[in-house]
Amino acid sequence: RGLSIEKKPALEEIHPGKLADIPANEAEKAFTRAFDPQDDPSRVRFLGGESLASLRDRVVPAWQQIVEDGSWKTLLLVAHGGVNRVILAHALGAGFESWARMEQDAACINIVDVSGNPSPRYVIRAVNFTPYNAVKDGIFETTMERLFRQYKGRA
Repeated sequence: RGLSIEKKPALEEIHPGKLADIPANEAEKAFTRAFDPQDDPSRVRFLGGESLASLRDRVVPAWQQIVEDGSWKTLLLVAHGGVNRVILAHALGAGFESWARMEQDAACINIVDVSGNPSPRYVIRAVNFTPYNAVKDGIFETTMERLFRQYKGRA
């Protein structure tokens, strides 16, 4: 189709730390509360790596730049769950506390309509839609809970 693909480093997934550096007695909380800002998002680090505040501080300006560009009518943004949470929360006008409340399953689709420039209006059309399992049948864990179970099985 002749579509261009552009990589934006600012929209890379949140950077984890080294799992070996997480004390065993803190591993479950590190995984299952990875997107929970608790009291200070600048101190909460995703699996011991990048802070939630740092993720927001690099994703929101990159997203705003895309929105303000105006050279596109339809855009496909392929991103990971942490980046998706930031963009969705930004579009909703929600803070850090909303991140842990939004699940982002593997290969999910979020649809956000954007209109207006320089003051964009966001309309969320779909969140965490998974065509392979639209009704989430049998999914009872979050992605991070499932990753913790896998990690624990290897440890």
